[in-house]
Order: sequence, then C-alpha cells, then structure tokens
Amino acid sequence: RTLLPIDAKYLELSYPATTGTQPALTVAGDVLTQGADGGYGSWVFVAANQLAITSPGSAPPTFHVSVPASQIDALGAQTLVIGGNGDSAGGGASTPLGLPAAGNSVVMQNGAILSASQVFVVSNQITLEPGSGIDTLNAPAIPAGLTQDVTYGQDSPALIAVSNGRLTLAGANGSGS
Repeated sequence: RTLLPIDAKYLELSYPATTGTQPALTVAGDVLTQGADGGYGSWVFVAANQLAITSPGSAPPTFHVSVPASQIDALGAQTLVIGGNGDSAGGGASTPLGLPAAGNSVVMQNGAILSASQVFVVSNQITLEPGSGIDTLNAPAIPAGLTQDVTYGQDSPALIAVSNGRLTLAGANGSGS
C-alpha cells in the first residue's frame, strides 16, 4: 500500500564529504520514528560517498564519513537503508524500490551491529568486517503489507538485504562487490 497519514515518514542523512575524526551523527534526544496505531514505522537513509559504520572506540578508515552503529540504532527506525538515498523511497502495490547506491563504498567495522526490522546495505563496494552484523531478530515484526508486492534492489550495484519479514529481490544486474 502507499503511505498513509498514520505512517511515519522518511529521514535522509546524506553526508557530502568526510567529517574528520568526529562521528557524523550523535543522537541526543528522542526521534519520533514510529507510526500511529496501525501505521508503518519510518525509513532512515544514511549515505556518503565513502561511509564507515563504526563500533564504539574504533577509528574510521581514512577518507570515510564515520557514523556509529549505536547512533543509527538510536534513531529507532523500522527500516534502515545504509549507502542508499531517499530516491529509493516509494513503495506501494507492485512498485519496485530500486535502492540505488548514493556512494562508492560502505564499510561496517568489527563490532558494528545495526538493528532494525529490515536493513538494506547498498553501494558499489560493501565490506562487512569480521565481527560486524545486522540484527533483525530483536526488532518488531514487519507489518503485513509493508513488503507485499514490492520488489527491492533493481538499481543496486551491490546489495545486502536482511529482514524479519518476507522480501522479494530483483535479479542481480549490478556490478558492485
């Protein structure tokens, strides 16, 4: 179905360049990402040309925008799109979510764990270091209908998709790794 007024909307965090040694995101309050009764939760998009999802105390790779996994999780999103942008938002019956890459690389560092009901990581190059992970088991179940008749990933050069609901993925046509 298409979005309704009871649904939470989208939040896009798009970083144009490296942010130095400081994390690019610090959540110091409440972010309202839940839908009203019967509504879908929010989608959060985090993108940069070179994006590093970091764990506590780790240093980001050189020339990467550093975003701590714990701060992304603090947003409380139902769906995370890491490395993609809001151009992939949409949905509804039979509408594909192409999930185009917004940058060249995403690195999930050792100890970085992302948690949401569904998580998409998209980029030209995706690196999951040993000890990094994606957890959908401790998140609320995806509501019936959120993923029904939706095809994901037709515009993704490389894609990792993890959900506690059912996903339909487009055939591989990307050139990423």
